[in-house]
Amino acid sequence: MYNKMPFTKKAHSAVHVETRKMSGECCGTKSKCCGMGLCHLIGGLLLIANLVVMVIFFMHYNNMEAMKVGGRANMKMVQQIYKTEALQQGQAQQIQAAVQQYQGAAQAPTTAQPTVQMDPTTPTQ
Repeated sequence: MYNKMPFTKKAHSAVHVETRKMSGECCGTKSKCCGMGLCHLIGGLLLIANLVVMVIFFMHYNNMEAMKVGGRANMKMVQQIYKTEALQQGQAQQIQAAVQQYQGAAQAPTTAQPTVQMDPTTPTQ
């Protein structure tokens, strides 16, 4: 009744793709996906903590500078002094004098050290 011919199989080069239904539990494995989410959370929290520390440090630094001159009112007056033309010119003159002094010292010839001549006839101890 049936044709009983031998069955031959031909080999084909093909790519086999396996698909799986993903569960809601971190891609099905706990090794990669869940760890990355935790790392991102910790990184974000560290960035926020760093920002808070920087703001607190800046506020404390400004407060310390104001306390050095006797308070915020004095700090405003000191800032006005720093902005005056007379102070800027005085500072520029002092800096220029220092530059000339150091350039002059570098260009000046070094003085020779005095040599001591010994009389060969005098005994030394």
